[in-house]
Amino acid sequence: MNRLRLFWSSHKGSVIGLSAIAGLCLLRFVLGLPCPVQHLFGISCPGCGMTRALWSLVTLDFAGAWYYHPASFALPVVAAFLVLFHWKGRRKATAATLAAFGVLLVLVYLLRLFTGSDVVTVAPQSGLVARILRFILPL
Repeated sequence: MNRLRLFWSSHKGSVIGLSAIAGLCLLRFVLGLPCPVQHLFGISCPGCGMTRALWSLVTLDFAGAWYYHPASFALPVVAAFLVLFHWKGRRKATAATLAAFGVLLVLVYLLRLFTGSDVVTVAPQSGLVARILRFILPL
């Protein structure tokens, strides 16, 4: 019980923050709300499809997970490493793990952009920012 209290006292902010992010992603997915980045700018972000991919993994739809975001298979491993490194106080390893996952996200994003994936879209003219600018500055 003392280990649990020690963990909670030293990692309370991280646990609450990650839980809030996971809850918001799940709520957005369940309610069918659009991605905020794509809604604002009309361009998919490197994490586009990750929520749907993780949901596919949870429901054991591995083909769907790969379709929505191939990096979703690495996410549980990355999360386990982050918890382990954070628990052991290895900040450089934590930073390296996050950087490696970030590079993986960007590589998958670029590959999907150039191969014409229908999960990733680039239509800045349809974003809210562009629509507001067209309204304010009609040409």
